[in-house]
Parts: sequence; structure tokens; C-alpha cells
Amino acid sequence: PQTREHAHLLALLNVSRCIVVITKSDLAPPDLVEFVRDEAVALLRSLAIDPIAAVATSATSGAGVAELRALLAKLAIADAEAAADRSAYRWFRMP
Repeated sequence: PQTREHAHLLALLNVSRCIVVITKSDLAPPDLVEFVRDEAVALLRSLAIDPIAAVATSATSGAGVAELRALLAKLAIADAEAAADRSAYRWFRMP
């Protein structure tokens, strides 16, 4: 239920893309983690949200944490570069 609630909140906030993070993945068998990932991705797509990645993580073992950090850093850099290109002040120059 919580996953559905979060997905619907993202839709209400007009979020167009997201990263699916499955936590405590070390406590479940790999086939269940894959099932949960597929279900979450399908739910988000049904709400017109693009899940750009899905990462299974474990705070206990550290699995997936480095991958998630690298992905977040990559997206932050790309978004910053895109925002700089859209800046209203980029083309404005005082004489």
C-alpha cells in the first residue's frame, strides 16, 4: 500500500520521472526483489511517470548504495547543465 500511496503522490505533484529504490533487498530472495521492481515500474508507468532506473539497496551490506550514489550524481550534473542552458540570463547582456 505504501508504494501505491507514494506513486500517487508523485503523480499529484506532476513528477515526470523518478528512480525506483528497493530497500532492504538483502532480506528478500532475488526473485522477489525482481518482482517488486517490475511491479513498481509498471505502477509508475501507468501513472505517466518515467522510472529512469531501479536500484535494489541494502544498508546492512551496502549493496547497491554506490550504484545509487553514482546515478544521483550523474542526474544532478545533467540537470544542472540543462538548467544552465535554460537560464533567462544566459542571453541577456548589459551594454
